[in-house]
Amino acid sequence: MNTNSNTDPLSLDFICKLIPFGFSGDRNELGQFLANCNSANELASQNQKLPLLYFILSRISGTAKEQLTTQSFESWEILRQKLKDLYKERKHYVQLIEELNNCRQNSNESVDDFFQRLEVLYHRTISSAQQSYRNDAELPGKTQTIRELTLNRFIYHSKPEISQMLRYKGFNCIKEAHNAALCEERILNMLKTNKSNQYCKICRNNSHSTNNCCKNYPQSNGNYRVHVNNSNKSNNHNFNHTFNQPSSNSQHNNIKQCKYCKKYGHTIDECRKLQYKNSYNVFNKNKNPNDIQNKNFNRVSNQNQIPNEVSNIRSVTNNQLSLNSHAPLAEKTPLEESIKMLQVFEN
Repeated sequence: MNTNSNTDPLSLDFICKLIPFGFSGDRNELGQFLANCNSANELASQNQKLPLLYFILSRISGTAKEQLTTQSFESWEILRQKLKDLYKERKHYVQLIEELNNCRQNSNESVDDFFQRLEVLYHRTISSAQQSYRNDAELPGKTQTIRELTLNRFIYHSKPEISQMLRYKGFNCIKEAHNAALCEERILNMLKTNKSNQYCKICRNNSHSTNNCCKNYPQSNGNYRVHVNNSNKSNNHNFNHTFNQPSSNSQHNNIKQCKYCKKYGHTIDECRKLQYKNSYNVFNKNKNPNDIQNKNFNRVSNQNQIPNEVSNIRSVTNNQLSLNSHAPLAEKTPLEESIKMLQVFEN
């Protein structure tokens, strides 16, 4: 859109305000700077183009200014092409989109560092798209796509504990998502600090606190048997009260542990297992060896007496058979009983 050379509907001051930022040689700033200069040149009349060109040259500073001081430019188109040749993005915007699509937060990376890395890649992609597309009608759609892709990468590919919060709230602006992620990161760091200060006085470990120690629970350390024995001496109400009552730090320090059976609730002096073992050893030690020999002798003599008894029963049975050979059949019942007894002893 070029205005008539005779009539100037827009002043030069207004057109120069369309270029609010300068260019210092940063590739990430080149795309935005070229877009602003193109808009200003389209609105400028033919008489305003040369003064506008000198204004654009005055907005260039830093290393870019040093490289352009030895050259002269007759139009904005020549200056624009020179800036593209010197500072344009080396990668195509499609390659940058692929890098953006593979970007995720590292395990040792903070939220702010991840956001800055995404932001730099976002500006590079936008700058490359502005340099590649000459059709201004397609550029807004490409820019919006890159912006949405950057927002999704930040929300869905942050650390899991932060990403869950961002997905739940559903942010539509990356700045708001960045601020919320910073707050969530501070809270998580505070929780990690409190967890690192934990110390267990029972097992002397830094992984948990004394109240959360597994040795406080009777299922894990054998205290359930101690509580049950105590409950036989008291009623169920007192048992439930003592079982559910939380233990204090003084009780944790005074927990008894047997050094013999490694169970809690008693000391080695109160250990019944050790007392039983000691009493058994004393009983075996005090036994008379002669008593043991006499017992063994009696056992052997008893075994030798069994064949003698069997032979005596057999002789008596033979005598009865000889005497009762002519007796009736009904009178042989005692003899049959003797035979059965003889068979039992033989077996």
